[in-house]
Amino acid sequence: MRKSTLLSVLALNVFVSLLIIVVAEDADGNSEGINIDCGVTQARWDELGVYYEADDRNVVESGRVYNVSSQYISRLRNFNTLRSFPEGKRNCYTLKPKQGKNNNFLVRAYYMYGNYDNKSSVPSFEFHLGVNFWTESVIRGVGNIVRVEVIHVSPTNNIDVCLINTGQGTPFISLLQLWPLKISIYRTTSNFLPLGLVARSSLGKSEEANYGFIRYPDDIYGRSWFLNTNIENSEPITTPVAIDDDVSDYKLPTEVLGTAIQSQNGSFSLVIDLDCSTDYEYYVYLHFFDFEEHSQDQQRKMEITFTDTIQDSITLKSHALQTVVKSIHKGQYLKSISITSTRDSGLPPMINAFEIYRVLPQPNSPTLEGDVDAMRIVKHAYNITRNWLGDPCMPSNYSWEGLACNYINNIPAVTSLNLSSSKLTGEISTSFSDLASLESLDLSNNQLTGEIPEVLAKLPNLKLLNLSGNSLSGSIPKALREKNGTSLTLSLGGNPSLCHIGACGTKTKKRIILLTTLAVASVAVLVIVVCIAVKFCRQRHSIVGKITSSLFFISIFPL
Repeated sequence: MRKSTLLSVLALNVFVSLLIIVVAEDADGNSEGINIDCGVTQARWDELGVYYEADDRNVVESGRVYNVSSQYISRLRNFNTLRSFPEGKRNCYTLKPKQGKNNNFLVRAYYMYGNYDNKSSVPSFEFHLGVNFWTESVIRGVGNIVRVEVIHVSPTNNIDVCLINTGQGTPFISLLQLWPLKISIYRTTSNFLPLGLVARSSLGKSEEANYGFIRYPDDIYGRSWFLNTNIENSEPITTPVAIDDDVSDYKLPTEVLGTAIQSQNGSFSLVIDLDCSTDYEYYVYLHFFDFEEHSQDQQRKMEITFTDTIQDSITLKSHALQTVVKSIHKGQYLKSISITSTRDSGLPPMINAFEIYRVLPQPNSPTLEGDVDAMRIVKHAYNITRNWLGDPCMPSNYSWEGLACNYINNIPAVTSLNLSSSKLTGEISTSFSDLASLESLDLSNNQLTGEIPEVLAKLPNLKLLNLSGNSLSGSIPKALREKNGTSLTLSLGGNPSLCHIGACGTKTKKRIILLTTLAVASVAVLVIVVCIAVKFCRQRHSIVGKITSSLFFISIFPL
């Protein structure tokens, strides 16, 4: 191969690599998102430049990986593997976004059964977001790909996505994603209630859509917009002009802004038929972007009717995104959305896209974050193999074995921890002292070694501390001795090397004095021995010298 050709190929490869990286690290920090291809063992980039992490113990600690059956292998590689959870009622992925808590995220899961277990029987299970119900699985066929999505302002630094076994088959998951969003968009009245996706549609025709929907990198927030061309009495309209949403926080893709539908006749309404349950509160987002050129005396004025009773009006501005947000209260039936031109409008009604979300109730509060962090440190420090997954306390029917929790200032906190006879080894973790509401700690009958941490005495509510039946050593912290018998019941029996209360200080002092005396005596004896040896050597050298001189004299002057 010629040198110039080789350099050209090398330059092209470098360019493609850089292009992928640039695409994956697009605006608004989406390189800070999390994408997990469930069932794969090595991280990789996909064909769109999205980086997928390995599905390993950094994000999930249970389950088994599988490949779908050969007849369901897809060109979309993300759906050819999955993780299944045949053991336990609750199994969780723990996502750790770099942005931390109180930030806005899009969390999405995909799942395709693909007859991975050769049973040809699709299961039914639940998804939980943190400590609350998210949604039920809906699988209409063996090769059916299902997406579930929620917009979530996380109250904690970690976000748990849990799969719940409801007794109707083994839960599984194919793909899990988390994308950061602007904090200013998709907010509910309480600001922190999650929004479960019901529908997200781009209206009109798009030549850029892949597999029937618009997605990343066209949408930098990672949203998927399904094409909807089934609105009666409508016709698609498009613009060849490239449009960028540089102003609004919603950052709608160019393909969404540049396509729309309008009624075929100005007197007709655009009607979006829906069937939303009255059991939830809903949020509706209607996106309008009028990209057509009009004379100055023409304005597109429209009236929006939600079912039959709730109304809004809007006058579109040329080349400006306008989003109408409507809350539909629980108990109100959202059957349809109708968009009609007003009498003084000179243009037919139009719309580019819409989104519908239901507000997910949050009856359970997550456990005190400091307690969660402490319990996870304890779990990994002792390699505890119990089904300790997700939140330690909530929901109560999935709380960790050996734990008891109570509400402290309306937040669940760990108040009792029993790890007796759990084969614990090593030293007592100081993380136990971070469980500020702990009243009872039982670590008896294990193989714990080392000294008792003094920080345990700082637990303000501790009433019972059972450390009996271990191999602890050293002194008992003074603060624990002082509390024992008053505010604290302390059990220490069965630790042969542990200094007992009342004798530990005296024995230690006597042992130190004895060791010091022996050391001084040993040094003194050694000094005396050395001195005697030196003196003896000197005397011996003097005698030998005299004898040698006499023999020399005799040899010269024989008798």
